Amino acid sequence: MTREERDLVGEEQAAALRNRMILEGWLRAQVQSRWVAKPRGDHLILDVVPGARWTVASATWHLADAGLGDLHPETVGLLPLGAPFSNNFLREVQSEFAQKAARRGHATFHSGLIVIQADTVTAAEHHQVHLVLVAKGRPINPEVDEKPETATTASKHPVTWQGKVTFHGLDDSGTQQAIGGLRPEVWRHVVDWRPGVLHGGNALTSSIQRLQRLSSVRHVAVEQSLRDEGDSLHMDVDVQVQHGAPYDLSLELDLVRNNVRYGPRIHLDLAALNARSRGGRRSVEVGFGYVAAEPFSSFGRDAWLNSAEWSLHWNAERLGTWPLPLKRFKAVSEPRTRFDVGVDREIWPEFTRTQVQSDVSYDLKTGRSNSGRVECVPLKVSYVNLTNRSIAFLEWLDEEASPLVAGRFINHLNVGSSMLWSQSWNNSRLSGSVSLQSSWGGWLGQTLAKRFTQDPEQFDPETGAWMVREGVPLVQHQRHLVQVHLVPKLKGPRQWNPHVRVQGGWAGVGANTVSLPLEHSFLSGGANGIRGWRLRELGPGNLNPSDANLVVNGLGDVQFMASLEWRSSWNSPWDLAWFVDAGNVWLRGDNAPSVTTWDETRWESVAVGSGVGVRYDFEVVVLRLDAGLRVHDPVQVAGKRWLGQRPGRGALHLGVGMPF
Repeated sequence: MTREERDLVGEEQAAALRNRMILEGWLRAQVQSRWVAKPRGDHLILDVVPGARWTVASATWHLADAGLGDLHPETVGLLPLGAPFSNNFLREVQSEFAQKAARRGHATFHSGLIVIQADTVTAAEHHQVHLVLVAKGRPINPEVDEKPETATTASKHPVTWQGKVTFHGLDDSGTQQAIGGLRPEVWRHVVDWRPGVLHGGNALTSSIQRLQRLSSVRHVAVEQSLRDEGDSLHMDVDVQVQHGAPYDLSLELDLVRNNVRYGPRIHLDLAALNARSRGGRRSVEVGFGYVAAEPFSSFGRDAWLNSAEWSLHWNAERLGTWPLPLKRFKAVSEPRTRFDVGVDREIWPEFTRTQVQSDVSYDLKTGRSNSGRVECVPLKVSYVNLTNRSIAFLEWLDEEASPLVAGRFINHLNVGSSMLWSQSWNNSRLSGSVSLQSSWGGWLGQTLAKRFTQDPEQFDPETGAWMVREGVPLVQHQRHLVQVHLVPKLKGPRQWNPHVRVQGGWAGVGANTVSLPLEHSFLSGGANGIRGWRLRELGPGNLNPSDANLVVNGLGDVQFMASLEWRSSWNSPWDLAWFVDAGNVWLRGDNAPSVTTWDETRWESVAVGSGVGVRYDFEVVVLRLDAGLRVHDPVQVAGKRWLGQRPGRGALHLGVGMPF
């Protein structure tokens, strides 16, 4: 470039930067350009003297002439004194006020109808600006009067009410095929549009979102039209839905993460969409995966061949809570009914566990922002059968000869129910979630069996449990679990962010059941528990795994666990973590050894572990490597439980997903 061309480029770049700074509040910014010669070419340098950033001294709103006088309380806090005199910030204020007006029913008002006048002279000595914000009225002819400041005649913005709703041009009395292939009662429930109700904007948006969540819906289009009735307006809408293919075939790779096992799993799903024109689905699911108690902990042949599961399920899902009609529920609750029948087969190193089950569940959203969830399973029937028991496992059971041990690994029938409630929140100080889970079963079935079964041989002579068939009792149990996850939001920018988990559980059996089956028990240690121990290496209580005992190591009827984890984004996609875990599992009941119960061991049986972790975020899944050290080991003898009183020990975990 010639010298003149370089000077012109420099002046243009300096002017552009100065204009940008003025828009952000540096009204007296000065920018000078200069060129510096370098071996590989000349560099343009912009020297900036920003000066003071101007702020808002006062903000006066004029709303009455536009019919928005009732919105004066809404302006409080929108433009606080001392806020930067920034173009982007003022646009945000305009947009936020327009949203508040829309929620009050003023559908004809938008952010472009706010004119901002700035006085930069009166308080220039203090680098402050006095603002006047004027809301313009509604143009009589919006197509001609595009700009509010040139509108010939304006009127106040009237309140808008919800008007008529049609579906593909028809009201909800039209035929099922004409109104988009959904039943009229589904339309009326999902599209929560009630004529005569104040139009705040949210009803239409939420209705479209609910429509898009129906299994068969591919696209939703909405046409809106204002109907003027003098001092008020009515918003009429026509909803049009485009359905996709009636069937869907999907192949997914997901992850199993439960209390006992986790690992990768391939999932094949063949689904019929819009089942019975209710926006639901029916599907057949086939799954297979490498799922184990401690996946990847051993790469031997036996571990690979004995760490798998497969499943086959048929399920049906529909909108509503059968048999109650949809009109009984609010649209925001999105009630769902689900039926499921299937078989799951898990291959363990010691045995093969097969479970045949069937259940019906109801699900709905709760809370003001629909951030809560309630799930009720009024009936779940499952039959558990253990086969292919290894010789070593059978010999171990014979050596223990304890009902507490044998009861964990029996074939059994479960007829029960469950409830789940969860709630999440997110505010300026704290985000998190809490969940309560309860399940119970066996009591009703046992009572009915006693009433209608006359043959005493159908009841176990020792426990009195109803024997569904030889060697298969009906178990009585109850299980309750509370989980809390908290994320405090500390002030200021921080590299490390805390996460807190508190979890407690309690389970028990009825008079006709000796011990909790394996699937209802609580486990200790592992990649998602107290990470200084591998799964089932800790507890119950002060029990040492190497000691002769009459219980199953690492299984309990009571659980407590608390964790504090500091997480840091190290170098994306790599993350670091430092954690402290505490807790254990305990047994309860008259047959439990004293060393395994909370009443006898108290705080001396609480394990404490600490360590560090590295995580790699693949965006779809997080792979995690945690190393935990045993700070307080309750299984050791008194005087050798704390770190420093004994050689250090710990565990290394390869996990999938975050621990909580």
